[in-house]
Amino acid sequence: MKKMSFLVLIAFALSAPLDPAAAPPPTQWGVSVLEVGLSRDALQEQEALRDSLELMGIPFQATSSVEQAALHPLMLIGGLMLNTELSPSDREALYSYVERGGILLATQVQGNRFFPLFGISRAETSRLNFEVRFTSTEDPSLRYLNRPQEKVISLGNPKLYSETVWSTEYQPSPGADVLAQYENGTAAVIRYAYGRGLTYASASGSRKRR
Repeated sequence: MKKMSFLVLIAFALSAPLDPAAAPPPTQWGVSVLEVGLSRDALQEQEALRDSLELMGIPFQATSSVEQAALHPLMLIGGLMLNTELSPSDREALYSYVERGGILLATQVQGNRFFPLFGISRAETSRLNFEVRFTSTEDPSLRYLNRPQEKVISLGNPKLYSETVWSTEYQPSPGADVLAQYENGTAAVIRYAYGRGLTYASASGSRKRR
């Protein structure tokens, strides 16, 4: 069974816009999944995201068009956020979507051309993170994590393995909020207000990107 990413948990809580008046017009109801990349890893990420959304009963439209994805108030990225994945015009459209009030969620944001959008100053990969702990209780996206055991996610057992799945450690920019951390204190999930919108970057386990 594929592991559900942090991104889907956040999407479940945000499936209704935080501020409908701020959503970028025109909008269609529901969630969009912007599928980026054709590598094996990207396709696996996209399949896992679709399966997770279907499992949780969240309606969505999957598309490779930024223009179509931007018609929805909440957009999830299916794939890897690398510099090579979007054209300059599509990247600019993604920035504009959030600036106008859209909510954007992504995992594994490693391309530095996306860092200003997500409030990231640096990102590094590691296989030494065995636990993610949600440290914030104020963000609406975490309202369903209301029991202690739900706020800690295991990525592997350090007593059995010396390494675990690949994860991304974020260094947040000034103004970004850290919602979850690894056991070493680095950021695993961050939120950033960009223009009238919000972005969320999570770092669910995956293979190392180059």
